[in-house]
Amino acid sequence: MCNFVTVKHKLIHSLLLGNFAIWWGGFTFYASFVVPTGMRTLGDHKKMGLITETVTNYLNYTGSLALLFSGLVLIISKGPGKPGFRKTDWSWFVLVVLQAVLYYLHTDLSGMIKSSGFQQILLQDGFYTVHRIYLLVSTAMWLLIPALYFQTTKRMAC
Repeated sequence: MCNFVTVKHKLIHSLLLGNFAIWWGGFTFYASFVVPTGMRTLGDHKKMGLITETVTNYLNYTGSLALLFSGLVLIISKGPGKPGFRKTDWSWFVLVVLQAVLYYLHTDLSGMIKSSGFQQILLQDGFYTVHRIYLLVSTAMWLLIPALYFQTTKRMAC
C-alpha cells in the first residue's frame, strides 16, 4: 500500500521532480553552455570567474533545497519496510556531505578572491588547487544526483 494518497503522492512527486530538474539541469546547462559561452564572449577568466562565483551560490542553494526536500521524502516514505532512513539511501548522505564540502570550498575561494583581488589570484597555486577540488566535488555530485532521484522516487512508489 502506498504511503501517500494519490493526489498527495503526485504533488510530492512533481515537486521532487521539479527540484531535481532545476538542480541537475542547472548544473548541466551552466557547465555545458554558460561557462563556454561566457569565456568566448568575455574572453577573460577573471570576468567569467566573477559571474561563476555568484551563479554557483544559486546552484548550491538549489542543491540544498533539493537535498532537504528529498531527505524529508525519504524520512516520511514507507516504501518497502519502515519509514526513515536506510542504508539504501546512501546517495542522499553522500550528497549532503559533498554539498557541505562545496559550501566550504566556495567560501574559501571567495575569500581568496576578495582578499587579494583577481590580479593576484592568477599567481596563487592554492586557488587553482582548491578550484580543481571544487570542480571534482561538483562532478561527483552531478553523477550522483540521478541516483538520489531514483532512490527517492522508488521509495515513493505504490
